[in-house]
Amino acid sequence: MLLAQLLASLPFATVAAVRPVLFELTESSSGMKGADERDMFFGRLFGIAALVRSGLVARPATTEADYDALIGALHKLRDRKTYLRELATEVLTDVVAVLGQRASAPATAAPRSKKGKAAAVPATDFATAVCERLLATVGPLPDSPEKLATVLAVQQAFPVCTRATRDLEMWLRLRQLW
Repeated sequence: MLLAQLLASLPFATVAAVRPVLFELTESSSGMKGADERDMFFGRLFGIAALVRSGLVARPATTEADYDALIGALHKLRDRKTYLRELATEVLTDVVAVLGQRASAPATAAPRSKKGKAAAVPATDFATAVCERLLATVGPLPDSPEKLATVLAVQQAFPVCTRATRDLEMWLRLRQLW
């Protein structure tokens, strides 16, 4: 994707700077025609995919709020239209993989915000919070391939997340009964 290559080549680009512009330009409204609304959905999805594939989400300046906004937008897109489910889940699993890598990386000095507080994502606390938020959208049993992919991605990225393991084991046991 050309946008991902462009974003990767800009050392000063951050998710916090690009995300609001992306979300503003791809906002859908109730008065839009179906084709225009679909274009906005795909624009937002491909824009988020470009943020992930460019490596911007892996940069230390990416905050918890940035991850929350991206994950929330991907969930809305996945649940909004059936034709977006597979691609939105693929991008979501890419975000989860990046989060898993950041959580397992050795601690480094976090960049400071303007108020002097650490701006980077704290690894262990945030990993647990992300596990819970992602799995809450799946429910107790994944009822679609996309939700199962989310559980598998969380389990692989965050092996300490016992809920993902428990949910997956329960789902597999029930699956054998069918």
